Amino acid sequence: MRPGIIPLRPLAVGEILDGALRLIRSSPRAALGLAAGAAVIGTLPLAIVQALEANEAFSSLFGEDASVRPPAGILPSVSEVIADAAGVLVQFLLVTVLTGVLTQILGRAVFGGRITAGEAWQRSKGRIPALLGTAVLTGLILAAPALVLITLIFFALGAAEIGLFFLLSLGGTVALICYVAFFGTRLALAAPAVVLERLGVIAALRRSWELTRGAFWRVFGVIVLTNIIVAVVTLVIGIPFGLMAGAILFATDGGSGATPVLVTLSVLSEMCAAIITYPLQAGVLGLLYTDRRMRAEAFDLVLQSAAADQYRLGWVPASADELWLRPAGGGPHGGA
Repeated sequence: MRPGIIPLRPLAVGEILDGALRLIRSSPRAALGLAAGAAVIGTLPLAIVQALEANEAFSSLFGEDASVRPPAGILPSVSEVIADAAGVLVQFLLVTVLTGVLTQILGRAVFGGRITAGEAWQRSKGRIPALLGTAVLTGLILAAPALVLITLIFFALGAAEIGLFFLLSLGGTVALICYVAFFGTRLALAAPAVVLERLGVIAALRRSWELTRGAFWRVFGVIVLTNIIVAVVTLVIGIPFGLMAGAILFATDGGSGATPVLVTLSVLSEMCAAIITYPLQAGVLGLLYTDRRMRAEAFDLVLQSAAADQYRLGWVPASADELWLRPAGGGPHGGA
């Protein structure tokens, strides 16, 4: 049975990715419109910082006094690290909120129903504080070990402990990657739970942990595959903007007059990529959440029964949103 963007049964990996694309195609104004708003807010800080850094680097190579300038340091400055981290944090917050809002659209789209961006926002805006809280708490959980590691690395540098520095840099980085991969995966489904099940921050994180139990590698693999697709799409979209930037640098000989144009091109490149990739990432997370409920709780039976009722009605009522709520006792649907 497939009344909407996905078949109402446990999903294959390809069906999750296809469903995310179908979500965008079924409600393009809602999905891309919301993504455009998020992209404008999310890409400007990071894109501007990156563009200014790139322009400074090109100016040092092509500027009139390039031959007498000292080479730039290997490590970025503290201000650059803070600016980049702030940009990444803003993007993470926005993608989390967008995931929640688009999940509201997804809740209808699995039945073939549609809602506008305005309606999705109206139905989701009451959950924004919980979504932001979920994003902030998740970010703290993932970032705390990184802050500790960075502190220890700088301590080792200050104490001239070269052996300890390399041990922390290599071993600590590997351990940090494993930590972020594990906890990032186990907590990845919290945003859909905040909106569809109307859970609070802690309850949503616990719910994500529960849904990913016994399915870590599958969820992790889909998220990694999605991120690879996002990286490729971002790279492809950035090619024409990069060519234009190169032509401008060549034409202006790296002069300071090229800076505004380079900033604009960088912002446009980041923004165009975000408009496409934000809803793709949000759709994948929403469908992973749906798939885990179908596999762990026989939720597909609930969806199939509701779809049959809606077929007889000939339309998808707003009450379809209530299907995503868990039973009062917190047990799975369908008794499985």
